[in-house]
Amino acid sequence: MKRQKPFFQRPHVMFVVNFLRIYQMSASALQYVLLSLPNIGKVSTREIISLVSALEDSDKISSVSPKLRTSNSRKSWKAFTSLLASVAGENKSAGHQILKIVESKIFSTIFLQREYKDQVRQDVLKLAELGFGYSCEKFLSLQLETDTFGPELPFSRIPSVDVEESGGYKFILVKHQSRYFVFAREECSYHRYNLQLFREKNDIRAICCGGGRIHFNKEESSISIWDYSADYGWEDRKITETLLSAYYPSYTLDIEWRN
Repeated sequence: MKRQKPFFQRPHVMFVVNFLRIYQMSASALQYVLLSLPNIGKVSTREIISLVSALEDSDKISSVSPKLRTSNSRKSWKAFTSLLASVAGENKSAGHQILKIVESKIFSTIFLQREYKDQVRQDVLKLAELGFGYSCEKFLSLQLETDTFGPELPFSRIPSVDVEESGGYKFILVKHQSRYFVFAREECSYHRYNLQLFREKNDIRAICCGGGRIHFNKEESSISIWDYSADYGWEDRKITETLLSAYYPSYTLDIEWRN
Protein backbone atom coordinates (compact mmCIF):
# COMPACT_ATOMS: atom_id res chain seq x y z
CA MET A 1 0.00 0.00 0.00
CA LYS A 2 1.37 3.40 -1.01
CA ARG A 3 2.19 5.60 1.97
CA GLN A 4 0.24 8.85 2.10
CA LYS A 5 2.09 12.14 2.07
CA PRO A 6 1.81 14.40 5.12
CA PHE A 7 -1.38 16.45 5.01
CA PHE A 8 0.09 19.75 3.84
CA GLN A 9 2.31 18.09 1.25
CA ARG A 10 -0.62 16.61 -0.67
CA PRO A 11 -0.95 18.32 -4.08
CA HIS A 12 -4.61 19.31 -3.67
CA VAL A 13 -3.97 20.83 -0.23
CA MET A 14 -0.87 22.64 -1.51
CA PHE A 15 -2.89 24.01 -4.44
CA VAL A 16 -5.55 25.51 -2.14
CA VAL A 17 -3.05 27.00 0.32
CA ASN A 18 -0.94 28.45 -2.50
CA PHE A 19 -4.05 29.89 -4.14
CA LEU A 20 -4.79 31.80 -0.93
CA ARG A 21 -1.19 32.99 -0.74
CA ILE A 22 -1.55 34.67 -4.13
CA TYR A 23 -3.50 37.40 -2.30
CA GLN A 24 -0.29 38.12 -0.38
CA MET A 25 1.43 38.61 -3.76
CA SER A 26 3.60 35.52 -3.32
CA ALA A 27 5.41 34.83 -6.63
CA SER A 28 6.17 31.23 -5.63
CA ALA A 29 2.50 30.60 -4.81
CA LEU A 30 1.40 32.08 -8.13
CA GLN A 31 3.95 29.93 -9.95
CA TYR A 32 2.72 26.77 -8.19
CA VAL A 33 -0.92 27.44 -9.08
CA LEU A 34 -0.24 28.45 -12.69
CA LEU A 35 1.87 25.35 -13.34
CA SER A 36 -1.00 23.25 -11.99
CA LEU A 37 -3.46 24.76 -14.49
CA PRO A 38 -4.05 23.00 -17.79
CA ASN A 39 -2.64 24.64 -20.94
CA ILE A 40 -0.63 27.43 -19.29
CA GLY A 41 2.89 25.98 -19.28
CA LYS A 42 6.29 27.18 -18.06
CA VAL A 43 6.90 29.90 -20.66
CA SER A 44 3.57 31.62 -20.06
CA THR A 45 3.98 31.22 -16.31
CA ARG A 46 7.30 33.07 -16.38
CA GLU A 47 5.76 35.87 -18.43
CA ILE A 48 2.75 36.18 -16.11
CA ILE A 49 4.93 36.30 -12.99
CA SER A 50 7.07 39.00 -14.60
CA LEU A 51 3.98 41.09 -15.37
CA VAL A 52 2.42 40.54 -11.93
CA SER A 53 5.65 41.50 -10.13
CA ALA A 54 5.08 45.11 -11.21
CA LEU A 55 1.66 45.23 -9.52
CA GLU A 56 0.97 46.48 -6.00
CA ASP A 57 -1.88 44.15 -5.05
CA SER A 58 -3.69 41.02 -6.21
CA ASP A 59 -6.80 42.95 -7.34
CA LYS A 60 -4.87 44.03 -10.43
CA ILE A 61 -3.83 40.53 -11.55
CA SER A 62 -6.89 40.12 -13.78
CA SER A 63 -5.79 43.22 -15.72
CA VAL A 64 -2.61 41.45 -16.85
CA SER A 65 -2.69 40.42 -20.53
CA PRO A 66 -0.09 37.73 -21.17
CA LYS A 67 0.62 36.65 -24.76
CA LEU A 68 -1.08 33.27 -24.63
CA ARG A 69 -0.74 31.39 -27.88
CA THR A 70 -3.74 29.05 -27.87
CA SER A 71 -7.46 29.43 -27.19
CA ASN A 72 -7.22 26.76 -24.47
CA SER A 73 -4.51 28.65 -22.62
CA ARG A 74 -6.56 31.85 -22.84
CA LYS A 75 -9.59 29.98 -21.44
CA SER A 76 -7.49 28.70 -18.53
CA TRP A 77 -6.23 32.20 -17.76
CA LYS A 78 -9.74 33.63 -17.87
CA ALA A 79 -11.05 30.88 -15.57
CA PHE A 80 -8.18 31.50 -13.15
CA THR A 81 -8.70 35.29 -12.93
CA SER A 82 -12.46 34.78 -12.57
CA LEU A 83 -11.91 32.40 -9.65
CA LEU A 84 -9.37 34.79 -8.14
CA ALA A 85 -11.99 37.56 -8.09
CA SER A 86 -14.71 35.23 -6.79
CA VAL A 87 -12.61 33.99 -3.86
CA ALA A 88 -11.54 37.53 -2.98
CA GLY A 89 -15.23 38.50 -2.81
CA GLU A 90 -15.94 35.74 -0.28
CA ASN A 91 -14.69 37.53 2.83
CA LYS A 92 -16.48 35.64 5.63
CA SER A 93 -13.55 33.41 6.58
CA ALA A 94 -10.67 31.42 5.14
CA GLY A 95 -12.92 28.35 5.31
CA HIS A 96 -15.50 29.96 3.04
CA GLN A 97 -12.75 30.99 0.61
CA ILE A 98 -11.39 27.45 0.59
CA LEU A 99 -14.84 26.12 -0.33
CA LYS A 100 -15.02 28.60 -3.22
CA ILE A 101 -11.76 27.18 -4.57
CA VAL A 102 -12.62 23.50 -4.15
CA GLU A 103 -16.11 23.93 -5.63
CA SER A 104 -14.68 25.54 -8.77
CA LYS A 105 -14.40 23.90 -12.17
CA ILE A 106 -10.64 24.46 -12.09
CA PHE A 107 -10.19 22.41 -8.91
CA SER A 108 -12.58 19.72 -10.16
CA THR A 109 -10.72 19.39 -13.48
CA ILE A 110 -7.32 19.06 -11.83
CA PHE A 111 -8.07 16.96 -8.76
CA LEU A 112 -11.53 15.37 -8.84
CA GLN A 113 -11.20 13.32 -12.01
CA ARG A 114 -8.89 10.76 -10.42
CA GLU A 115 -9.34 7.50 -8.57
CA TYR A 116 -8.55 9.07 -5.17
CA LYS A 117 -11.11 11.90 -5.47
CA ASP A 118 -12.92 10.79 -2.28
CA GLN A 119 -9.73 11.28 -0.27
CA VAL A 120 -9.18 14.64 -1.96
CA ARG A 121 -12.66 15.77 -0.98
CA GLN A 122 -12.18 14.64 2.62
CA ASP A 123 -8.87 16.49 2.86
CA VAL A 124 -10.18 19.80 1.52
CA LEU A 125 -13.28 19.66 3.72
CA LYS A 126 -10.95 19.18 6.68
CA LEU A 127 -8.93 22.16 5.49
CA ALA A 128 -12.09 24.28 5.23
CA GLU A 129 -13.13 23.15 8.71
CA LEU A 130 -9.85 24.47 10.04
CA GLY A 131 -10.22 27.74 8.11
CA PHE A 132 -13.73 28.67 9.31
CA GLY A 133 -12.34 30.13 12.52
CA TYR A 134 -9.88 32.48 10.84
CA SER A 135 -9.54 35.30 8.35
CA CYS A 136 -7.44 34.44 5.33
CA GLU A 137 -4.49 36.45 6.66
CA LYS A 138 -4.63 34.81 10.09
CA PHE A 139 -5.08 31.34 8.58
CA LEU A 140 -1.95 31.74 6.44
CA SER A 141 0.03 32.89 9.48
CA LEU A 142 -0.51 29.50 11.15
CA GLN A 143 2.21 26.87 10.98
CA LEU A 144 0.46 25.04 8.17
CA GLU A 145 3.42 22.96 7.05
CA THR A 146 3.75 20.87 10.20
CA ASP A 147 2.88 17.27 9.40
CA THR A 148 0.18 16.87 12.04
CA PHE A 149 -1.45 20.30 11.99
CA GLY A 150 -4.04 19.55 9.29
CA PRO A 151 -6.13 16.71 10.70
CA GLU A 152 -5.20 17.48 14.33
CA LEU A 153 -7.47 20.47 14.83
CA PRO A 154 -7.60 22.38 18.11
CA PHE A 155 -9.70 20.55 20.73
CA SER A 156 -9.33 17.29 18.76
CA ARG A 157 -10.72 15.40 21.76
CA ILE A 158 -14.12 16.89 20.89
CA PRO A 159 -15.69 15.54 17.67
CA SER A 160 -16.74 18.17 15.14
CA VAL A 161 -20.11 16.42 14.83
CA ASP A 162 -21.88 14.89 17.83
CA VAL A 163 -25.47 13.92 16.99
CA GLU A 164 -27.72 10.97 17.69
CA GLU A 165 -27.78 8.82 14.57
CA SER A 166 -31.52 8.17 14.36
CA GLY A 167 -34.69 10.20 14.08
CA GLY A 168 -35.27 13.92 13.98
CA TYR A 169 -34.59 16.63 16.54
CA LYS A 170 -33.13 20.11 17.01
CA PHE A 171 -29.45 20.83 16.41
CA ILE A 172 -27.09 23.75 17.06
CA LEU A 173 -23.86 25.02 15.54
CA VAL A 174 -21.51 26.10 18.32
CA LYS A 175 -18.12 27.80 18.31
CA HIS A 176 -15.27 27.68 20.79
CA GLN A 177 -12.27 29.85 19.97
CA SER A 178 -11.37 28.96 16.35
CA ARG A 179 -13.41 25.79 15.98
CA TYR A 180 -17.03 24.92 15.14
CA PHE A 181 -19.15 21.93 16.22
CA VAL A 182 -22.54 20.49 15.26
CA PHE A 183 -24.38 19.10 18.27
CA ALA A 184 -27.83 17.54 18.75
CA ARG A 185 -29.62 15.38 21.28
CA GLU A 186 -33.14 14.05 20.89
CA GLU A 187 -33.85 14.74 24.57
CA CYS A 188 -33.32 18.51 24.05
CA SER A 189 -36.68 20.06 23.20
CA TYR A 190 -35.12 23.54 22.89
CA HIS A 191 -31.94 24.69 21.18
CA ARG A 192 -30.77 26.31 24.41
CA TYR A 193 -30.91 22.92 26.12
CA ASN A 194 -28.57 21.54 23.44
CA LEU A 195 -26.12 24.36 24.20
CA GLN A 196 -26.29 23.72 27.93
CA LEU A 197 -25.68 19.99 27.42
CA PHE A 198 -22.78 20.60 25.00
CA ARG A 199 -21.09 22.91 27.52
CA GLU A 200 -21.56 20.45 30.38
CA LYS A 201 -20.39 17.45 28.38
CA ASN A 202 -17.22 19.08 27.03
CA ASP A 203 -16.49 21.51 29.87
CA ILE A 204 -15.98 24.50 27.56
CA ARG A 205 -17.78 27.86 27.30
CA ALA A 206 -18.85 27.59 23.68
CA ILE A 207 -21.21 30.09 22.08
CA CYS A 208 -24.20 29.15 19.94
CA CYS A 209 -24.14 30.44 16.34
CA GLY A 210 -27.68 29.32 15.49
CA GLY A 211 -29.34 26.07 14.59
CA GLY A 212 -32.30 24.28 13.08
CA ARG A 213 -33.68 20.77 12.77
CA ILE A 214 -31.88 17.60 11.70
CA HIS A 215 -33.18 14.20 10.62
CA PHE A 216 -30.73 11.30 10.55
CA ASN A 217 -31.67 8.22 8.48
CA LYS A 218 -29.04 5.54 8.99
CA GLU A 219 -30.83 2.97 6.81
CA GLU A 220 -30.86 5.27 3.76
CA SER A 221 -27.54 6.97 4.62
CA SER A 222 -29.13 10.41 4.45
CA ILE A 223 -29.25 13.53 6.60
CA SER A 224 -31.79 16.34 6.26
CA ILE A 225 -31.27 19.84 7.65
CA TRP A 226 -34.04 22.45 7.73
CA ASP A 227 -35.72 25.23 9.74
CA TYR A 228 -33.98 27.57 12.21
CA SER A 229 -33.70 28.21 15.94
CA ALA A 230 -36.22 30.52 17.60
CA ASP A 231 -33.62 31.12 20.33
CA TYR A 232 -30.51 31.75 18.18
CA GLY A 233 -31.69 32.15 14.56
CA TRP A 234 -30.13 30.64 11.44
CA GLU A 235 -26.61 29.30 11.70
CA ASP A 236 -24.12 29.55 8.83
CA ARG A 237 -25.48 26.51 7.00
CA LYS A 238 -22.41 26.28 4.78
CA ILE A 239 -20.36 25.46 7.87
CA THR A 240 -22.93 22.90 9.02
CA GLU A 241 -22.93 21.26 5.59
CA THR A 242 -19.12 21.10 5.50
CA LEU A 243 -18.81 19.56 8.96
CA LEU A 244 -21.48 16.95 8.23
CA SER A 245 -19.98 16.11 4.81
CA ALA A 246 -16.55 15.62 6.33
CA TYR A 247 -17.88 13.50 9.21
CA TYR A 248 -20.31 11.42 7.12
CA PRO A 249 -18.71 11.25 3.64
CA SER A 250 -20.94 8.43 2.39
CA TYR A 251 -24.19 10.15 3.36
CA THR A 252 -26.48 12.22 1.13
CA LEU A 253 -27.31 15.66 2.53
CA ASP A 254 -30.62 17.41 1.94
CA ILE A 255 -30.17 21.04 3.01
CA GLU A 256 -32.74 23.82 3.32
CA TRP A 257 -30.96 27.13 2.68
CA ARG A 258 -31.93 30.51 4.08
CA ASN A 259 -33.51 32.70 1.37
